[in-house]
Amino acid sequence: MRKIRDLLKFFSDLSIKLDDLVEVTSPSNYKTLLDISSKLYDDEVSRYRFLEEKSSRILALITFLLPSTSTILYWIYSNNSNLFNPYVMLAILISVIVLLLSLSCVLATYYMSKKPVLVISEKNIDEAGSKNFNTIYLNFLRAYRRSIDQYRTVNEKKAQYLDYAYRFLIAYFICSCITAIFIAMSFIYLPK
Repeated sequence: MRKIRDLLKFFSDLSIKLDDLVEVTSPSNYKTLLDISSKLYDDEVSRYRFLEEKSSRILALITFLLPSTSTILYWIYSNNSNLFNPYVMLAILISVIVLLLSLSCVLATYYMSKKPVLVISEKNIDEAGSKNFNTIYLNFLRAYRRSIDQYRTVNEKKAQYLDYAYRFLIAYFICSCITAIFIAMSFIYLPK
């Protein structure tokens, strides 16, 4: 009789374990959504890193352009100060202002110091101890969704500031070309 009871208990435990295995391996809507959310989260993190790299590149370009522009203009002014007529001075002023605006936009992306994170709370970990996998999936899905929304908000702001910085850089190059044209015209029409 005892062997039969042990055998029934063994099959009962095996049945519970098989039910758990079937529940884990069977497709769940929450599991599918969690997989999709995980991919979306990875995409937003990749976009965040890309925007950070872009911001660093633009900052490096500006830190090269600002001193080189001022050095070149100082050299031209020290050698031929009579080339600087009001049109040249206006073009120089506009190009420097536009370059500084671009710098301020890039620096604004660095002041967005609140980096979103994926928050896994004690509640999520405690749920992992239970046998209800849909609840576990749902809790992690909520955590992913919150984090994705935070990343999207930060990424949109960074992208907007970087777009402004890029446009200001284009305006800087246009103003620099205009300045060069005015300096060349002043040099050509310099009274001898």
